[in-house]
Amino acid sequence: MNSKINAVFKALTKTRKRIVLVLMMLLVDAYPCAFIYFNNIDEVNIAGAIGPFLLFVAVSAVVGMITFRIMKEGSKAGLFTAVFMMIFMNYMVIQKLVNKILPFLSYLLFLILVIVLLVLLFKKINKSEADLYTWCQIITFVCGGLVLFNGLAAIPKVINEHKTVKRLDVSQYAVNKDVKNNVYYFIFDEYGGYENLKYYYGYDNSKFYEDLVSEGFSVSKNTYNREGIMTRDIVPNILNLDYVTDVNKLEKQCLDYLNQPVLYRFFEDMGYQINMINHDNYLLANGCNELNEYKGSSRKNETREMLEKILENSAFDFIDLKIRRQFKHDIDDDKIENIQVVIEDLKNAYKYTEDKPTFTIGYIQLPHNPFIFKSDGTISPDKLYNQWNKKEKYIEQLKYTNSLIKEIVDNIKKNDPKATIVIQSDHGARYPYFCMVEYKSDQYNEVVETEKMQNALNVVYNGEDGKVIDISGLSAINTWRTILNTNYGTNYKMLDEPHDFVFKWYFTDSYR
Repeated sequence: MNSKINAVFKALTKTRKRIVLVLMMLLVDAYPCAFIYFNNIDEVNIAGAIGPFLLFVAVSAVVGMITFRIMKEGSKAGLFTAVFMMIFMNYMVIQKLVNKILPFLSYLLFLILVIVLLVLLFKKINKSEADLYTWCQIITFVCGGLVLFNGLAAIPKVINEHKTVKRLDVSQYAVNKDVKNNVYYFIFDEYGGYENLKYYYGYDNSKFYEDLVSEGFSVSKNTYNREGIMTRDIVPNILNLDYVTDVNKLEKQCLDYLNQPVLYRFFEDMGYQINMINHDNYLLANGCNELNEYKGSSRKNETREMLEKILENSAFDFIDLKIRRQFKHDIDDDKIENIQVVIEDLKNAYKYTEDKPTFTIGYIQLPHNPFIFKSDGTISPDKLYNQWNKKEKYIEQLKYTNSLIKEIVDNIKKNDPKATIVIQSDHGARYPYFCMVEYKSDQYNEVVETEKMQNALNVVYNGEDGKVIDISGLSAINTWRTILNTNYGTNYKMLDEPHDFVFKWYFTDSYR
C-alpha cells in the first residue's frame, strides 16, 4: 500500500514539476510582451503582443527540447532555456549596454562573447549535482509577479482612459474674422535649416533664402524644433500650436493628434475649407478635401508598431538587420509615381481655392530619402535611393526641392497674390541618425548633434498687402502663433521651447 502511495506521490510531484517548468517558460516569454502591452494598454490592442509572444514560445520550445535531449533532466534544461530566452529577448538591450562600456566591441565580437558565455553556462548547469528545481520556481514566481504587477498597474489606465481620438480645445479663435485671404502651409520633411546644411554638408543655402527675401518672404535661419528629431513628435505639435506629443510614446499615440488638429478648426471656424496634399497618407484627412487619391502609407498601425517595439530589443532585430543589409533599399515605380503626383498637386494647389476661403495643408517627404531626384528633377539612374553616406545624394535632392519651392511660390503669387504662404520643415537632415556608424562614442557630442539635426526650414510670405512678420529664431509652433496674432487678432503667447531631448550615441556597424 505504501509503495502505491509513494508511486502516486512521485507521479504527482513529477507532474507538478513539469507544470511549473512549462509555466516558467511561458511567463519568461510573456514578460517583455506584457510589459510593453500593459504600459500602452490605453492605446493598443493585444494582437500586437501575441505575435512576439508566440515567436518567443517557439524559440524556447526548440531550445528546450534540444537542451533536454542532451541534459536528460527537466530542471536543468528548463533553467538553461530560461536564461537563454532572457538573453535572446533582450539581446539588443544588453549589446547596447555593453557597448557603452566597451565601444570597440563589434556585433560579431559581442555575438561570439554571448555564445561563449552560453556554452560555459550550459556546461556548468549540465555538470551540476544540485537540485536546480528551486531556481526554476524562483524564476516562475519572479516573472509571474512582474506580469501581475504590470497588469494591476494598468487597471487605472483601462478605467480612466478610453480609445478616443485625441483633440485639443482651440484656446483662441480669430478676432478679425473678416480676413479671408487663402493660407498655404507646406511641410517639406527633412529639409535642413541653414546651420544644419552648413554643419553636415558644408553647403551654403544663402542663395535660396536671398531669393525668397526678394520675393517678400520673412526667413529664419535659426529655427529649431527642439522637442525631438522625428516627424511624429513634431508635426502634431505644430498643427496643434502646442507641445502635445511624447517621444517615449508609441507613434500612433502621437499621430492621433493629427485628427482635426487645432489649426484646422481655427480656420474652419472662420468658414475656411481645408484642402490637403498628403504624401504617403501621413496626415489624417478627416474633415479635409484631399486633392488626389494618394497611395501608400508610411504610418504604422498599432499592431505592427507593438510587434516591432517588442522585437527590436531581441535577437530578432539583430537577425533582421543582417538580412536587410544583404538587399538594396530600392523602391518600386509606384513610390516614384506617388511623389510625382504630390509634386504636381503642390504646384497647382492654388487652382483648388476658388469656391471659398481655403487653408491648404501640404506634406511631402522631400528632401527626405529616398533620394530619387537629381538637381534638375530627373530621376537618379543609379537607384542608390537610401544611401545617406553619399552626401551628394541629399544635396542633389535638396537643390531640386529648392527649385520646386520657388515654382510653387511663383504659381501662388501670380494667381493668389494676397495669400499667406508658410513653408517649414519638421527637422533638418538627420545625418547622425542614419550614419551613426561614422561616429565614435567619445567624439559624439549629443547636445550639439541633436541641436544641429533640429535646425529646420522656416519661411513666411504674408501676402502682398499683409504685414511683414519677424520670425527670426522662432520655432515652427511660435511662428504660427505669431501669424495668427498678426493676421487674426489672437493673443497667443510664445511658448518656451523644451530642451530636455537629446539623441544619444548608439553602437552600430552599419548605416540605417
